[in-house]
Order: sequence, then C-alpha cells, then structure tokens
Amino acid sequence: MSQRIRGQEVTVQLISDGDLKGGSFAKVKNFNLTPRTDLSETDFLGEIESDIDIQHHGFDFDFEIDMADSKMIELFNVIVERERMRLPHPDLNVVVTFKFRSLTDIPAVIVLEHAKMKMDTLAAGGRKDYVNSKWSGKAKTCPQLL
Repeated sequence: MSQRIRGQEVTVQLISDGDLKGGSFAKVKNFNLTPRTDLSETDFLGEIESDIDIQHHGFDFDFEIDMADSKMIELFNVIVERERMRLPHPDLNVVVTFKFRSLTDIPAVIVLEHAKMKMDTLAAGGRKDYVNSKWSGKAKTCPQLL
C-alpha cells in the first residue's frame, strides 16, 4: 500500500472569533495553500557567486464548500458588516490536519493565524447541481507546525 496520503486524510477547520465553524464549513473541497516567498540574488564585486536571500511574506489559500446551511452567508455578512462599520474583521484561523498512513507518524497540523478571507463566488448551477461557494484568503504569519 502506498504511503502517500489522499484528500480523505486531510481536514480543514475554520475558527472565527474562537468559534469552530461547522455545518457547510465542515466539508471543505479543493483546499490550496500557496506560500508568498521571494528569492532574490545580489551580486558583489570580487565574488564569483551571487548571494541568495529568501523573503517570506505569508500565505495565500483558497477552498470550496457546498452549502448545507446558512453558515457561509452568516460569515460573509459578518465580514461585510464589520468592514462597512469600520470595525475589526473577525479573527479567523484556518487549521489544516494531515493524517499519515504510517502508524508511527503523528498527524501534522498547520495553523494559519489571523487570516483575512473573502467569498469569491456563490454559485447555484443547474437544477440538480449543488449550491457551492469559493473562498480565498491571506495569512501574514508563518503557520505553526504542531
């Protein structure tokens, strides 16, 4: 059996102002995490090779969910209303857990703290299609690996 893990061994949880979001947010599809990292090279006189510098600026992420209840619309309304009232956005944390197949490996956890998120789309396709939503966000802090 392959030791590579599949999506069924990854869970994504969203915590908003300390409240674990369940319902629609409990079943995430197509989660992507992209580091925003720059590699730059600087040349110095008298040196044969360039110095390489790495600058990490945070993470971009996105995911899809199917609508099972009103939780996604409620979170969207909170974000929009707080922005409109010039109040702080909800404190959002995204927790990603990887469960490995090896019995000796403990799960790896990435926590994206104080993320900012937005709803990209809310789509009602055809008559028999599920209503789904796409969300994206950014997190400035480095993730915690637990």
